[in-house]
Amino acid sequence: MDRRLSMTLDYVRTYDDADLTNEYADELLAEFFDIRNDQLRIEKKYIRRFKRVLPSLKVAQFYQLENKMNTEIDAELALIIPLVDPS
Repeated sequence: MDRRLSMTLDYVRTYDDADLTNEYADELLAEFFDIRNDQLRIEKKYIRRFKRVLPSLKVAQFYQLENKMNTEIDAELALIIPLVDPS
């Protein structure tokens, strides 16, 4: 989450400075997908650990709740983070 926050803050600063370039967009996309892949890897790692001590239904519920919270956060961020203007 720290990486994601850092990436987002850097993007907003770059956007505000009107300094968006194709090269920056390439870096941003690469970092975005690296973060998503790392997050998925960590979630998969912990699912095995959780299932050692909790029933699968509880683990599924935990991930559902985590997903709902992350979706709410993403929706709020989507309202305040400006879209890239390709023109």
